[in-house]
Amino acid sequence: MLIAKESLPFIQSYVSELNDGLKKLTDGRELSRIQSIWLQFVILGMLVTNTLCWSKFSRCGLGVYDKGALSWMFRKANIAWDLLLQASIMRIVQKYGITTGTLVIDDSDHQRSKNTIQIGKVHKIKDKGAVK
Repeated sequence: MLIAKESLPFIQSYVSELNDGLKKLTDGRELSRIQSIWLQFVILGMLVTNTLCWSKFSRCGLGVYDKGALSWMFRKANIAWDLLLQASIMRIVQKYGITTGTLVIDDSDHQRSKNTIQIGKVHKIKDKGAVK
């Protein structure tokens, strides 16, 4: 499947609602037009490729976006990721009417991969939390 330059309506709506949530959290600070388009493209790319890989996004987008430009926006753009996460969580909580509960973001129980040949001496790294 190929990624179109124009995103799907539900992704556009989601990013727009995220932007509105970001405005509420920061007294008017919002995503720029280019950041919104980039975020829509990344979400669509994740749905299509089932991964977060700039090279795959670029290939699926028929080269409309260069992988270097996609990764640059992620690394260098002035996006308040923590506030974007907060706005996303607030949107989900409001949409589904969640009134009580505990939200925990923790991946410390996941085993780390040790089967790679690209990184030297990976076989000597031990996850001390897994050893009991």
